[in-house]
Amino acid sequence: MRLFLTTTLIAFGLPSLAWAATQFPGYTPEQSEKYLTACVEKAKTQAPPFVSEQFFKRYCQCTLNYIQERVTYEEFRDMAKAKTNNQPLSVTQQRADTVLDESLKVCFARMGI
Repeated sequence: MRLFLTTTLIAFGLPSLAWAATQFPGYTPEQSEKYLTACVEKAKTQAPPFVSEQFFKRYCQCTLNYIQERVTYEEFRDMAKAKTNNQPLSVTQQRADTVLDESLKVCFARMGI
């Protein structure tokens, strides 16, 4: 899931749709919509068929909100690009990577998984 999120961010940029409340400048509604749509679609391919799309939407929104509250769009985008290119992460990028890890764990816990 983590690799998927990183790849999605590179492909679509990190974005806020009606699903998201932007916390930092730079997270545009269009980017968020693309991120959330791609996140839900990818999650559906990796989960058992009985898991609802509504669950995926809530999970993906949770991760996006968590990330938006803690790092800027540029920090997260730069981290995702560096990871995709197998480059060493700067201190700022390491922090963004930690936030990504935390978002996955926190949102699973919030959803009772």
